[in-house]
Amino acid sequence: IAPNDVEWGDFANKGMPQVLIVVPTRELCTQVTRDIEELASNRGIRTVAVYGGRAFEPQIEALQAGVEIVVGTPGRIQDHINRGSLDLSHLKFLILDEADEMLNMGFKEDIDHILDHTPLERNVWLFILDVAAYLKVPYKEKKKHDRRIKLVTKFRDLFFVT
Repeated sequence: IAPNDVEWGDFANKGMPQVLIVVPTRELCTQVTRDIEELASNRGIRTVAVYGGRAFEPQIEALQAGVEIVVGTPGRIQDHINRGSLDLSHLKFLILDEADEMLNMGFKEDIDHILDHTPLERNVWLFILDVAAYLKVPYKEKKKHDRRIKLVTKFRDLFFVT
């Protein structure tokens, strides 16, 4: 539900993030945010990019003003959760873009921390860079040697999109 939708007047969680998109890099964060803003501009959807290397204050101001979509890097999202400036209690969708890359980059603990602050009743989508290569390895071998499978097994409903 977005601010320009008819149902918005009856929506109880106005200004609370409904979608969190976690990305591995600042560059991808700004690209995804720009694309969402362009695609959703006619619906009044408010989006904020949260990533390191930028001051906290503008990000906090945007979060306090209310947003429907948050796009960010794992570390900065975790920082906002710890500061209390990002409330994920009403989240409907959690999207991990380039999930395999984030795990390979060592973000597992950050992602676990983020997951711990999201409602159990939410949709989780994992976007993986190279799902074909990932699935070529037999499952048993993956389970023994691939730490990515540990995160995958934590989710109830998964969507893999290439």
